[in-house]
Amino acid sequence: MNGAGIRRCAVAGMLGLLLGGCQSGAGIRQGAEPTAQYEEAVVSDGGAISGAIIFSGPPPAPQLYQLIQFPQPDYCGKVQNDGNGNRVVHEIAVNDGKLSDVVVAINHVTRGKPFHVGAAEVTVDTCRFLVQGNSAFAGVVRNNGPFHVVNLDAEPGNPDLAGGVLHNPHGYEFNGAFNETLFNRALPRKGDTMTETVRLKKQGTVVKLECDQHNYMTAYFYPIDNPYYAVVGKSGAFVIDQLPPGTYQLHAWHPILGEKVQTVTVTAHETATVTFAFSAK
Repeated sequence: MNGAGIRRCAVAGMLGLLLGGCQSGAGIRQGAEPTAQYEEAVVSDGGAISGAIIFSGPPPAPQLYQLIQFPQPDYCGKVQNDGNGNRVVHEIAVNDGKLSDVVVAINHVTRGKPFHVGAAEVTVDTCRFLVQGNSAFAGVVRNNGPFHVVNLDAEPGNPDLAGGVLHNPHGYEFNGAFNETLFNRALPRKGDTMTETVRLKKQGTVVKLECDQHNYMTAYFYPIDNPYYAVVGKSGAFVIDQLPPGTYQLHAWHPILGEKVQTVTVTAHETATVTFAFSAK
């Protein structure tokens, strides 16, 4: 385990993070079992679930990484720099009591509204993995679906970096002690891209993305098998609509804090309201 991982475990031990455990990114506590292929259909009597993700108490301090310990410290220090040579990473981001970087999802829905999720899209920008959508570092991925990364990093005025900044996106299938490589590709030049197919082998795993050159660069992806999900940004709010009436297990997953589950009943043309409360207790 690297120094960042050890620090995470130390923080987890002090705070007693029961949901995610002492691990660098939390897997799915209630693993997703294989389901039948999803079927699109008109949902004429659908309902919705809306809600908020809140955080109780003061959020933990951000992680600090000494940039000088990694390649290209000056270039990478152009963003998220504390002024003392450290990259600042907010693994638990709280805004006015609302927790961001959460995926809310319902598993095992086999029939409903159109499902048009394409590749998991990631942009490399100033030594950051930026996930497409609301979240800074949490997204979704389809099992047996594509995963796409593009490197936009270069510094024209620097002869050593004019062609590009080397990044090495390394994807893992991850859950606790299980940590297995899915792909590992070098992107040495600006404009370099990679597309890989994610093939998860175990129930309850997620995808963790880390740069082997700058391992403070991380992102996490929750596997989905239907369109009934939302990625929660700074507002902490979410809506999942056009749900066929029924009773569902609604999962709220944060890459570091882990997963919470609530049972929600959806009725035709109505909106059920839920709140998920996370904390560092």
